Amino acid sequence: MELNKKNLITIVLTFTLIFIFLIYLVEEKKNEKINSIINNLYVEKKDLFLSERQMIFSEAELIKDLIFDKKIISMIEDYIQNPGEKTRDDLIIAIFPKYLVLKKYKISQFHLMLPNGVSIIRFNDVNKFGDLVLAMAKAAEYIKIKKEPFSGFILTNEGLKFVNIFPLYKEGIHLANIEIAFNYRDFLMHVFNRHYIAFLIDKKLLPNAKMPVCKLNENFLVDGDVCKYFNKVHVRINFDKKINILGNYLVFSYPIYSFDKKIGYFIKIIPISSIKEIKDISLSYTNSVMLIAIIYFIIILFLILYYRFVVIKRFANIDKLTQIYNRRGCERFLKSYKDYSIILIDIDYFKQINDTYGHDIGDKILQELGKILKSSVRANDIVCRWGGEEFLIILPHTSYENATEVAEKIRKKVEETKIFGNIQITISLGVSQFDGSFEKTFKDADEKLYIAKKTGRNKVIF
Repeated sequence: MELNKKNLITIVLTFTLIFIFLIYLVEEKKNEKINSIINNLYVEKKDLFLSERQMIFSEAELIKDLIFDKKIISMIEDYIQNPGEKTRDDLIIAIFPKYLVLKKYKISQFHLMLPNGVSIIRFNDVNKFGDLVLAMAKAAEYIKIKKEPFSGFILTNEGLKFVNIFPLYKEGIHLANIEIAFNYRDFLMHVFNRHYIAFLIDKKLLPNAKMPVCKLNENFLVDGDVCKYFNKVHVRINFDKKINILGNYLVFSYPIYSFDKKIGYFIKIIPISSIKEIKDISLSYTNSVMLIAIIYFIIILFLILYYRFVVIKRFANIDKLTQIYNRRGCERFLKSYKDYSIILIDIDYFKQINDTYGHDIGDKILQELGKILKSSVRANDIVCRWGGEEFLIILPHTSYENATEVAEKIRKKVEETKIFGNIQITISLGVSQFDGSFEKTFKDADEKLYIAKKTGRNKVIF
């Protein structure tokens, strides 16, 4: 295929489409790997969260078993049977030293209640008791029905709490409930960096709470300091979507349930730049794109340079005025032909034409003659401007007789053609057949052309 401008554009467009497709494939592969890493990270954080929660429950259960031995349970039974200041003080004196030790382990609440949720002893405020703790009443009802401890989140007027509530039994009788609660922020620090966590609570559930509204979704109150990372963000996040990408941050959201009702979300913010696997994949992607781009530009540069080489080479063999082969281009074909005839052509009285109409018209006549000659021969025949007003036609695998017929056809066509409406020209032609040497063949045709011009012009000599 000849490399011309149209073909070059087609090839460049093809390689460009291939380049775009390869970039798309690399991008898709990168996104697939990154999404896999993000999903695995989401599950990993969720598993860690659940594991830590179970560990906290186990620690609370161990504390309950260590503190509430048979003696303490008997004292609780005495208080229930004989409620009074003395029996309550005896309980406080027996348990309070143990509570002081437990505070070192970041217990946020240690609370003894009746099975219906009425407070017996708040160890962080021993003077407040006898009231019904509404948040605990629901947990008490859960324990009564399920016959098992309650571990989970509850909503209070102060906000969100994570509690572990254990029933205390004696001989199958449900005497009381004990709340052992840890600061959920503290236990989450075992899993997460606290500066990147927050709890979102449905605003409708705490209409009077003095908590800020989440900047990422105004339907939620926020407990945590993650909003500072999004001060300039004006995007509303749907937290039902487990994973959101916000600028350079991943926003993981895990639903929070209280007594089987969704009350909000725990969110974990992770800077994407801190995830080594994603950084490695992004670097690998960048390197792949650069490599593809380099190969693409090398190919395009090669095509352009090759096209320029072909064009320059072609122009070196083409006559600038007539756009047919020049002598150099013509001679290039002669080396490959061993059986051909030639027609040597000269415009009659061309000097007079130039003198009469001017050299510009003379140039136009040369151009028109070149077109006539090209249209009068076969596609594989070679037409060239040999020099000045002289033209040469090479007819491969053409007999002397056939070449003469072609020459006569051309002579008649030129004679019958009016150039620019009123200018008529004629040509003289000499025909010769290859006899082993182009120089001899050309000399023979040149001598015949000379005879044609000397004997009246506008004729074919063969």
